[in-house]
Amino acid sequence: MGMDITMNEPPTPAEIREAKLDTDNPGYFRFNWGGMHVMVTTMVAAGAVVEGDKRPVLPTWPPAGTAKDRKDIVGEALGDPSLDVKLTPPEQIRVRATRKTWKQLLSTHSAKRGKVPAFKYLSNEGWIVGGDECTVVATQLRGYAARITQADLDLLDREYRTAQKKLLDATRRDGEVTVFGDQGLGMTLVEYKAWMFEWATFNAIAAKHGGYRVE
Repeated sequence: MGMDITMNEPPTPAEIREAKLDTDNPGYFRFNWGGMHVMVTTMVAAGAVVEGDKRPVLPTWPPAGTAKDRKDIVGEALGDPSLDVKLTPPEQIRVRATRKTWKQLLSTHSAKRGKVPAFKYLSNEGWIVGGDECTVVATQLRGYAARITQADLDLLDREYRTAQKKLLDATRRDGEVTVFGDQGLGMTLVEYKAWMFEWATFNAIAAKHGGYRVE
C-alpha cells in the first residue's frame, strides 16, 4: 500500500523531457507508506509542511438513509460527474452539493501562512495540494536539500526512529510482543538529497498545473 500523487493537469512535453519524468505516466508520483512518512518528516524539517492543523472531517458518504440498492451508484457518483445521469433528481442535488463541499474540505489550507498541512500527506483520501502549496514545497525543499549536512541527516534519522517507535508502541495490542527493528531513513546523504530534489521538481511542475491529489 502507499500514496498515489497525480497532477490535476498533465505536464507539457517540454517539462517531461527537462525533468526526465516517466513518459508513460509523467504526472504521477508514488510513495509507499514508509517513504511518505520519511518525506513528511523531511518537509517538516525543511519548513514547508507543518503539523498541528486540524484535519477537516469529511461527510459520511453515501449519506445515511440511502437505499441499499442505490448506495453503490450514489457513492461512486461523488467522484465521477459522468455518473450524474444515472441519479434521480434528488440524488443529483445532494451529490452536487456534497461534491462542492468535499472539494473545499480537501483543499483546506494550513492555519499558518506559507505552510502546507501535514494531514494532506498522511492519508489517501484525495487531499488536494494546490499550486501555491506545491510552490512552497518545491522552494523550501530545494533550499533544505542544498544546505543539509551529514550531521543534520543523522539527527533526522534519530528523530524518525523515535517517532516510529512511539507509533509502534501506541498501536501494539495488549500482550503483543514486537521486536522493534531498524526503521531509520535508510539513505546516504547523496541519495537523500537526490530524492528531495526529485520530489521538489515534481512539485515545481505541479505548481503550474493546478497542483495534485493525494490518494
